[in-house]
Amino acid sequence: MLSMSHDRQPFVHRVTRRPFRTSGFTLVEVLIAMSISLVVIMSLYSAFTLQYKNINVQEQVAEMQQSARVAMDRMIQDIRMAGYNPTRALASPAIGTINAAADSIQFTLDVTNAAGTGIPEGDTQDMNENITFGIFTSGDIQRLGRKAIAGGNYQTMAEHVQSILLTYYDRNGNILTAPVSAPSEIRRIKVSLTVRTAKQDPNYGYRTFTLESFVTPRNVGF
Repeated sequence: MLSMSHDRQPFVHRVTRRPFRTSGFTLVEVLIAMSISLVVIMSLYSAFTLQYKNINVQEQVAEMQQSARVAMDRMIQDIRMAGYNPTRALASPAIGTINAAADSIQFTLDVTNAAGTGIPEGDTQDMNENITFGIFTSGDIQRLGRKAIAGGNYQTMAEHVQSILLTYYDRNGNILTAPVSAPSEIRRIKVSLTVRTAKQDPNYGYRTFTLESFVTPRNVGF
């Protein structure tokens, strides 16, 4: 018999391995992402800072304007009553303006009595019967003040006042030189009040506001 032999080779299973790679970002990608994030954050911060400054400025402007209007209303109200004396006879002289300067005004009126009950008694020695409006400085802040009695202290009407200008007119509309030597000739007064914000705007400086008004003292010269 013939014998047949076969050469058998062992079976080898070959596994192809792919390069191992972990998931994530490279250092360059991280740096780029951080740079973009920083730019976005800085943009948001700049926008927030600008908005905050604008809001702060608007609040200061609103406060400045409101303060000026309140002070002006009080001045007009008091000046309009200058010389008021319901107890005097028509033939007697009116209690009128005492001092009419360019930056201050002082006048008298009879609106109450010593007890402060609101009943005029024919003199001007009581509270709120000898009124002065003028500029004074307190705490390094220039203010518009009001005195309610001769020799009294100023009560603050408005802060951060740059100037106050009073212009006086006679019955013909002519301007009287201040201080007015004959206050009985005054028939009309123009009040110009200029105030500024408490703080400076870094890009603008102090913001100012000027308020003007005319007033006719009803009881002076009659």
